[in-house]
Amino acid sequence: MEKRSIYNWKNNLLGNKSKLYNNATLIGSLESNDWTLDANVSIRSDQYSFKNKGLFNPYTEIRNKQGELIGDIEYNNWTGGATISLIDKNTNGVN
Repeated sequence: MEKRSIYNWKNNLLGNKSKLYNNATLIGSLESNDWTLDANVSIRSDQYSFKNKGLFNPYTEIRNKQGELIGDIEYNNWTGGATISLIDKNTNGVN
């Protein structure tokens, strides 16, 4: 059987701050801006920013602390789901 990592989060009462967990271990936090819905994310010692873009086809850019684009999140309005794609720096492709 393959080993799976399970990620989840818990929001504060206002919903603008979240704690991120891998299985039961706290690994980071997410703090969102109420006006733009953009967020600053900390995972272990890494820092990321999530910037929302698009009006009719919304998506979110994921950038590292140097401001480099490392991935995006595309939303499916019909299912309420999303797809996260990360740029693979080793092959210059997208996972």
